[in-house]
Amino acid sequence: MPDSIARKINHEKGLTVMNMVRIGRWAFVVMGSFCLGALPARGVTFFTEEFSDNSPEPNMVTGTPWKVISADFTGRVTFVSANGPRLYLGTKDTNYASTNFEFWSTVTIPETTDAGVQPFFGMGGLTPVASYGEPNTPHIYLRIWPGTYRRFYTSVSGTATERYIGKPLHGTHRICLRWEAATKQAIYEIDLNYTGTFSPDYVMYVDASAVPFDSSNSRVYVGGGDGVSFDDLVVAEPSERPLLFQEDFSDDSPLPNMGLGTAFGAALTDFHDDFSITSGPPARIYLGTRRFDYALTNFEFGATVIIPPTDSASSMPFMGFGGLDAAADAAYGSPSVPNLTLMAWPTPVYKYTLQTNNIQFASVNFAASCAGTNRFRMRWDAVARKATFELDLKYEGYFFPHYSYAYSVPESFVLDATNSRLFVGGGYGLTFDDLAVTGISPPFPLYFAEDFSDDSPAPNMGMGSPYGAATHTFDDRLTITSGGTQREFLGTARQDYFDRDFIFWATATIPETTSPNATPFLGMGNIDAISAWGEPGKPNMRLALRPDYKNYYLTTNDAHAVFGSLGPSAAGTHRLRMRWNAATKVATFQVDMNYAGVFASDFTCSVNGSGVGLTGSNARLFVGGGYGVAFDDILIEKPLSGTSILVR
Repeated sequence: MPDSIARKINHEKGLTVMNMVRIGRWAFVVMGSFCLGALPARGVTFFTEEFSDNSPEPNMVTGTPWKVISADFTGRVTFVSANGPRLYLGTKDTNYASTNFEFWSTVTIPETTDAGVQPFFGMGGLTPVASYGEPNTPHIYLRIWPGTYRRFYTSVSGTATERYIGKPLHGTHRICLRWEAATKQAIYEIDLNYTGTFSPDYVMYVDASAVPFDSSNSRVYVGGGDGVSFDDLVVAEPSERPLLFQEDFSDDSPLPNMGLGTAFGAALTDFHDDFSITSGPPARIYLGTRRFDYALTNFEFGATVIIPPTDSASSMPFMGFGGLDAAADAAYGSPSVPNLTLMAWPTPVYKYTLQTNNIQFASVNFAASCAGTNRFRMRWDAVARKATFELDLKYEGYFFPHYSYAYSVPESFVLDATNSRLFVGGGYGLTFDDLAVTGISPPFPLYFAEDFSDDSPAPNMGMGSPYGAATHTFDDRLTITSGGTQREFLGTARQDYFDRDFIFWATATIPETTSPNATPFLGMGNIDAISAWGEPGKPNMRLALRPDYKNYYLTTNDAHAVFGSLGPSAAGTHRLRMRWNAATKVATFQVDMNYAGVFASDFTCSVNGSGVGLTGSNARLFVGGGYGVAFDDILIEKPLSGTSILVR
C-alpha cells in the first residue's frame, strides 16, 4: 500500500453528522460531531483496495456487463470496451447505508469526446443492471461528463442535478463520498488534477432521505466506460474535517456553501460577481454558511468589505458566528443569539465593536473613516475557545491588520455543534467579496510563543553577551535590571528568519525614567556580534522607543531611518509588532502605545531590508534594553497563506 494512502487511512478517522435545517428559503446542511460507539454494524467492512495483487478480492466484485466490456485489474481497475457500454465494480457488502462512512477513490479519465466514457461513483443496489451497464435504482451517484459536456451530474434514483464546470475534466482526480446514515445526507467532494494532497475544488450536497435504501441495496461502487480507471479505493470511518471553501461569487451565487438569512425590511441583494446589499436603510440582511459546527474546529474566516461613504448607521457591516435561526433573528436583520459579532460603524463614530448576543462589550475608535475597501478576518481556536478579530483598513490585496482584538469565550457562552455558523451582513450599499474559510491547526501557526511562565526562555531563545554589568531576571517576564549605560538583549536560537515570512510580537514595559538606557528595542540581525551599549551588531534593523526624547526611531545598521513622536510620555506598557515579507524584503513595524489587550496601532513605519546585509545565516530576532525595561508575551507567527478551496 502506498504511504500516502496509509497516511490517509490513519488520518481519516472520526465522525461527521449532518442534518438539514432551513434559513428562509435555503436548506442548510448541519454538520456536527458525536462518538460512534462501535464499528459499522451488520457485517459492513471498512477496507482499502489499491489492486496490488491485480484483483479486487476479497471485498469487491464486478457487476454484470452490458454488451461487450471488461475490467482489467493490472495495478488498478480499468474498464475496456467499444463506444457506449459501461461496467461497475462494487462491494460485496450490501448495507453501507446503515452506517456513517467515507468512500474515496482516485479516478483517471482519458482525453476523449466519446460520450460513453463517463465515470460514476456512488451507492446503490447494483442489480439488476440498468441501461448502459450502470447500477439500477435505488441509488445515489456522482457522474463526471468529460469531453464536450464538462459537467458533474448527481443522480438520486434517477433525479438528476447538473453542475456545468466549463473546463476539461480529463486527468486524474480524487473523489470522496461522505455519508450520514441517520439523516441520509451525502456530500461529494472532488479534487481535480489530484497530486497526492487532497484539496477539494468542488462540493455537491445530496439529500437521499426519500431513497429506500436497505440491507440489500446499498453497496458502494465505481464504474465507467472505455479507458476509465480507478485506484486507491478507501472505505473508512468518517473523519472530522473542516468544511473549507472560498467564495468569490463568480458564478453569481453563494451556493453551495452559503445562503441568505431572513431580511429585515425590504433588503435586496445582488450576487453579480460579489454580494451586494442594494436596498435603502434601515433594511439589513446576512449571508451565512450551511455548515453549523464551526465552534468545534480551528478556522480562519476572511472577507473583503467595501463600505460606502454614508450617513446611515444601518450600513454597518458585521461578521462572526452564531446560531442564525431565521425564526429567532434579532431586530434589524442581525443574527439571532447566540452570536459573537464584529461590527464596523461608518457613522456617526468611526469605530468597531465586539458583541456577544448583540450586547456590546468592547469598542475601539478608528483614526479615520472606514469607508472604502477593507479586509475583515476572524480566527478561532476551538480548544482555547478564543476568537481573534482583525481589520485591515484600506486593504490593497496584502493583509496587514491595523486593529486586532482577542476574546476568550467563557464556558457559559454556549457555542456548539448546532449553533455556530459563520456569517457576514449589513445594510445599504455594502459589498462583500472573496470570502474564505480556511482550516488551520494550530489556529495561530507559530515558530514559537514565549510568556516566561516557567521563568526561562528555553529552548527557543537565549540572552546575548551583556554590556557592562547588565543583569536580568525571568520572573514571569524578562526584566533587564541594570542601571547606568548597561544594556542586554534576548535573541532567538534560529538564525534564518531573513528567508522566512514572519510576524514578531512583544509587549514592552518602560518605567518612569528619563534615562536613554531604558530604551526597549525589537528587530532582526546578527546577535553574535555586540555593538556599543550592548545591542546586536551589524547587520541589523530595529525599532526602539526612547523615553528621554519621547520618540521612536527605526534603524538599519545603526543608521537612523525613521523618527516619530511617542506623545507626552514613553512610560507604560506597549505592544510592538514587526512583519517581514521575505519576498519583498520589507519590514513593517507597528506599536500600540499603552496596550490594553486590544491591538490598535498608533504608528507604522517600514524599511526595505534588501541592502542591509542580512542573510539566511545571520538573521535572528531579538528584544532588548536596559534600566528596568521588561518584555513579555513574545510571539513569532507564520503568516497564514493558502486556502483549501471547495469552490473556485
